[in-house]
Amino acid sequence: MLAWRAFAAVNTFIGATLLNKGKAGSDSVVKTVLFFFYERAWAQVSRHILLLAVAIHSDL
Repeated sequence: MLAWRAFAAVNTFIGATLLNKGKAGSDSVVKTVLFFFYERAWAQVSRHILLLAVAIHSDL
């Protein structure tokens, strides 16, 4: 959760300075899209960690 907060803070700064020039609401859309991809990436990390743990456990 801390990683997402740091990511969101950086995203807000970038969105406020580059993307939002007069476009109200675009920050919410950008954050929603980024959160979707962020969750997909963490799901892959979790899956690989689980597979690694299973592989290590089966070798014992």
